Amino acid sequence: MQDLKNALHKEQFKHTLFPSLLLLVQEVSTWEARAACLNRAGMTTFHGKPWTKQNVHKQFNAYWGNDASRYSWHEHQTQLNDIAAIISAA
Repeated sequence: MQDLKNALHKEQFKHTLFPSLLLLVQEVSTWEARAACLNRAGMTTFHGKPWTKQNVHKQFNAYWGNDASRYSWHEHQTQLNDIAAIISAA
């Protein structure tokens, strides 16, 4: 059960981070500068480490790394809510 809770927590982090990453990609021109912005804002990776251009790029691209090759923030929220409800009922 703890593994499922950890996986949910990681997905919730990813879900919460998405709007910030999307804004950075629209407003800031390089992955290095985007990482610097996240670090200046005091945001860390899921594991509490500073952002690098590589992990910002990897995280951003991970949103589309699924069988549908698309990302829906709203669908992701629904899925997270469903999983959280299952965990809390167990």
